[in-house]
Amino acid sequence: MSVESTTIPDVHPTCHCWGPDKLCCIAVQHLIKIYKIDGKNCKEQAVLKAHKHRVTGIDWNHKTNQIVSCGEDRNAYVWSMTDNEWRPTLVVLRVNRAALCVKWSPSGRKFAVGTSAKVLMICNYDKEHDFWVSKSIKKSKSAVLSLSWHKNDVIVAAAGSDMKCRIHNAYIDSVDDDSSEAAISELFPEAKATFGAVLGEYQSLGFVNSVSFSPDGSQLAFSSQSAQLNLVTLKGNGETSHSKKQLKSLPLTTVAFDSAGNLWGAGHDKVPYTFAIKGEELGDAKMLEQKGVKKAAKKGVGAAFNKWNRMADTGKSTAKKASTTVHSFAISDMAEDPNGGMTTICNGDPKLVRWK
Repeated sequence: MSVESTTIPDVHPTCHCWGPDKLCCIAVQHLIKIYKIDGKNCKEQAVLKAHKHRVTGIDWNHKTNQIVSCGEDRNAYVWSMTDNEWRPTLVVLRVNRAALCVKWSPSGRKFAVGTSAKVLMICNYDKEHDFWVSKSIKKSKSAVLSLSWHKNDVIVAAAGSDMKCRIHNAYIDSVDDDSSEAAISELFPEAKATFGAVLGEYQSLGFVNSVSFSPDGSQLAFSSQSAQLNLVTLKGNGETSHSKKQLKSLPLTTVAFDSAGNLWGAGHDKVPYTFAIKGEELGDAKMLEQKGVKKAAKKGVGAAFNKWNRMADTGKSTAKKASTTVHSFAISDMAEDPNGGMTTICNGDPKLVRWK
C-alpha cells in the first residue's frame, strides 16, 4: 500500500470527484474548482460559480462529460463544456430545504438528488425547454444523506438520517427502455412497478452516513453513525440477505466499492479501511495507515519554560498533540482514483491523499 499526498490551495474542501485527463473537481464553500493533479503538482483549471451557498455534492459523468452539483441554496446545476467554457444548466428541483447529495446514473441520462426536505429527486433532461426536470420520491422520514445507483440504471439506494437505507424504483417511462424495467423484475419480481416504490428497506442503529452498490450490482454496503457497517446481498427473485458488523473503529462517514469490487470505508479515525467480504458476510477490517507513536519531549529547563508559556497563552499546561496520521481531521469524502485506489479529503485539511 502506498500513500501520496497532494496539497490543494483550499483548506475547506467539502467533496470531490474525478474527471478525465487527471482533472479533479473539488467543492470549496460555494465554489466548484477544477484542478489538474499530476502527482504532487496541482494546477487550477477553472472555477465554476453559480451556487449562492455551500456546495454539498458534486459528481462527474464520464460518458457525457458533464458535472452535476447541488448545494445548501436548494439548487442544482448541470455543467457542460461549451466553447472551452463550463456553463450551467438549471435544474428545477422544487424543494424548500437544502440539497445534500447528488449522483449520476450509470448512463448519464438521469441523476438523483437527496435533500433535507425528506424527498429524493430523480432528474432528467427536458430538451424542449433546455432544463432538467425532477420527479419526487417521498418515502423518507428525514433527510437523505447519501445515494448510490445500481448498474441497471433504474434502481437507486438512498441512505437517511431516519436510520434506514432504502432501495427505490427510479424507472421513468420517457427516459428508460423496457429492458431496464425487466432488470427490476429480475431482482424484485413481486415489487410494485410504480416510480418511487420501495424495493427494499433496511434498518440501522444510527444515521446512515453513506451507501454504495458494488460494481456488479449484487451487493449494497452502508455505514451508520453507530459505527456499524451493513452488507445487503441481492440474490435475485426478491431474495436478499442482510449482514451487520459492529466496528471497533469510530463511525465511517463514507463507504465505497472500487471498480475491482473491493469495499473501502473512512471516517472519524482519519484513515481509510478495506473490508474483506466472505460470500454474504463482512470479514475483518484492515487499516491502511497505522498510527505512529509520538516521541515524548525531553524534560528540563526548556520544558518548564514552555509549560508556563503555554499556561499564559492558552490556559493549558500541555501542548496539543500533533496528528500522527496523514489527515488531521475526520475524512469527509472518498472517491475512486481513475489510476487505481481511492482518494480522500477532509474539511479543514488542505490535502488530497491517494491510497493504493
